[in-house]
Amino acid sequence: MNTEEKQKNRAVLTQLKNEGYTGVSISFDGAGDSGSINGATAFKEDFILNERVHVDYYGYEPQITNLLDDLGYAILSDSGYDWYNNDGGYGSIHISLLTGDVELDIRIRVMDTEDHLISIEVKNYTR
Repeated sequence: MNTEEKQKNRAVLTQLKNEGYTGVSISFDGAGDSGSINGATAFKEDFILNERVHVDYYGYEPQITNLLDDLGYAILSDSGYDWYNNDGGYGSIHISLLTGDVELDIRIRVMDTEDHLISIEVKNYTR
């Protein structure tokens, strides 16, 4: 994230905080070599990072929505987790506007294969 992007992110988060919002959640989902931010929601009260209690949605201006989407992509990129290739992943990013803490809830999908090689004599078919 370059300096200009950091300044834009700080500005939008500061604006939301000044309007009385206490937290932001950004959801994402991806698979098959692509992924996207599915939306962002700001909350005024009862925003507790670890308890997932979120109340009071914010009606965004398009500019704020785009900035929060960009912030979500930057945080995901910085996380180092591959949430969009192969089976992909999904989750949410939670930002406390009161403390500045950021929590990522990333769920990575993994396809599992079990191989079984069985050698048996089946009398009805082989003799």
